[in-house]
This record gives sequence, structure tokens and C-alpha cells, in this order.
Amino acid sequence: LKWMKRYLSELHSLPFMVRLTLDMSYGGVMYVNQCSGTLMPNGLANYSNVVLTSAHCLFIN
Repeated sequence: LKWMKRYLSELHSLPFMVRLTLDMSYGGVMYVNQCSGTLMPNGLANYSNVVLTSAHCLFIN
């Protein structure tokens, strides 16, 4: 995974929400999957590089 864009959050917005867009190939077919995630706290620091999301966002059955 790589960072595509970074945005500063506005006051009273949802700064903990992340949109994930994944381009995947499965069986020779390209899929684009979009899900959401939540930034996980990183101690007392005011940033996070860990995103919690659901397993179905990352796998195709």
C-alpha cells in the first residue's frame, strides 16, 4: 500500500476516517475496491500511520 494524497482535516470534521481505494487483479480481471478505515492512535503523538479496516476490504472471495 502507498499513500496517494494527504489532507489536513478541518475543525469538527472526521479526521480519524480514511478512504481506501485498492486496485487488484484476480484471475486476469481488474477490480477496484473502495472501503473505509479508521486511523489508530500512536501514543501521545498527533499522527498515525496505522489504519484499521475490515478483512473483506482487502480480499476477494
